[in-house]
Amino acid sequence: MLQIGMTVKVLPDAEYGGKYTGCVGVVKNYYSSKKKAGVELEKVQNDASSKGLFWFSEDKLAPANDFLGSVSKIMNAMNCRCSFPLHHTGVPPVKKVIFSGPKTIVLWADGTKTIVSCGAGDTYDYYAGFCAAVVKKLFGSTTHAKKVLGEVVQVK
Repeated sequence: MLQIGMTVKVLPDAEYGGKYTGCVGVVKNYYSSKKKAGVELEKVQNDASSKGLFWFSEDKLAPANDFLGSVSKIMNAMNCRCSFPLHHTGVPPVKKVIFSGPKTIVLWADGTKTIVSCGAGDTYDYYAGFCAAVVKKLFGSTTHAKKVLGEVVQVK
């Protein structure tokens, strides 16, 4: 059950056409009878609402703990079309991130896209999918990234 003041993350296929998937916000209003929460999203203003809140069904929101909250803030910046400083890596800015079933699709500002899929037997995780897509973009392929990792990894 959601509570006012709780930090939440917007899940895929939520209201607003899924536009705010991965965004983080704070529950400011909650109607338990309707199972709807009014959420104040970080860095996004809802001018159409008198209190600036975005209304989501309870089942389209997930509590965000401190670690997931930090990760989601990064994804929030990208989903909301804010610039994300990946220029030091040679990776173009993220234009949009789409979560679709076991796949994560990252659309880049240079017009390209990177698609990664959850492995057989793995549990889908938004953050892991996004990281895999960034690594694939940075190294050109997952195979090359695994080779690089294999050459430098140390397990203690």
